[in-house]
Amino acid sequence: MSEIVGVEAARAVLEAMLPGIRASLEAARGLPADQRRNAIGQIQARLRDFANSTRAARLSDAKEVAQIAEIDQIARDLHSRISADQIETSLTELESGAARLAALAARLGNLTSDNRAAAKSISLDPVKKAVDTMTAMVDSVKALKSGLKADDPDEARVAAEIQKLVDQFQTLRAAISSA
Repeated sequence: MSEIVGVEAARAVLEAMLPGIRASLEAARGLPADQRRNAIGQIQARLRDFANSTRAARLSDAKEVAQIAEIDQIARDLHSRISADQIETSLTELESGAARLAALAARLGNLTSDNRAAAKSISLDPVKKAVDTMTAMVDSVKALKSGLKADDPDEARVAAEIQKLVDQFQTLRAAISSA
């Protein structure tokens, strides 16, 4: 897995992974034990690779580092709780992880609003540079969104959340660019 930089990118990638993990778990339900273990091992490897691929955009920002750690912890918890012998429990754990991720996304959305107010009180030159850098990240998130299927309710919900974040970013960018 390539490097995932920043809180929004980490959240979006993990969110995008969950429907595939759910589908893999459901497909493994009726398989013989050794095939279930292989399927679970592959899921666990994806979650481990994800957690090993994330990093904060600014390592000096303790808040961002903590948020990345929280997202990684969701992936690690899913990794440790998903087991080949307990597919049903694993699906429940996956739903729990998805709910935790959604709660984190809501908190991040609130932080975006707080950040807008804070940006007005400081020089915007560094912020404009950061926004330009984040534009590339948003393009990556848009690419993830384009790979989601609109006819799958879970993927459609993820796509809608991604679109909300993209819209928030574009609003923030417009406000900074006009300042």
